[in-house]
Amino acid sequence: MTSIANESSQNAFLSLRARLRTPECSSQQFSGRVGTAAHLDGSKIQERLQRELCKVLAAHLAPDKQKDASSTSENYALLEKLAGRLDSLAATGSNLHQQSTSEIQSASEEIQSKIDDFSHESLAALAQSTRLYQILAQPIAEVAGLGVDGQEETIAEQIALLRDDFASADARIELLHEQWQLCVRAEQEAWKRLTDDKDEPRQELDLQDLVDATEGIMDNGETEIKNIESEYAEYIQIESLRVMQTLMEG
Repeated sequence: MTSIANESSQNAFLSLRARLRTPECSSQQFSGRVGTAAHLDGSKIQERLQRELCKVLAAHLAPDKQKDASSTSENYALLEKLAGRLDSLAATGSNLHQQSTSEIQSASEEIQSKIDDFSHESLAALAQSTRLYQILAQPIAEVAGLGVDGQEETIAEQIALLRDDFASADARIELLHEQWQLCVRAEQEAWKRLTDDKDEPRQELDLQDLVDATEGIMDNGETEIKNIESEYAEYIQIESLRVMQTLMEG
């Protein structure tokens, strides 16, 4: 009796394996069941598989054996044993799948984050390099004359300010030069009076006043020149740094 039940169970499992290996069976009969089980958790998947195995075994039992209580009990005992192993394998596979999926997802997110950061840095560096190349590729005179975007207009305005400062400095130098020439002529007249014997006492007084006035004018002129040079040098340095900073930021 037991051998007949075992043989019937073995035939049922062989038939099940054959059906599972058949492409038509896997693609048509079990596609809906597997697709539905994929949306369930671990315990429900195991229960679903057990029910499916019971249906398969019941379908392959002989009609006269289906009513046999002992054969049915033995078949279900074997089924429970297989179900226990199935539970263990399902739990191990589920844990392994979850762990692998979690690690792969974490690594993928980390790699994608690094790719995004590198992409942003590369785009920023490329934009800055392109801008610097465009600025260096054109002469400053052409860039100042275009006046299209903010950078070019800024350079033109700075050059215009420098030209105004140059013109103002030239005007002040011309004024100091005229004063210097007046001092030279006054000195020449003083020496001329000094060499005249008829007006010698008066010439000495006039000469001292002229010398004092000349020294005062020269001191004032030197002070003005130093102030101009200091202000101009400081302004040139500030404007040069500003232009370089503007070019680098652009």
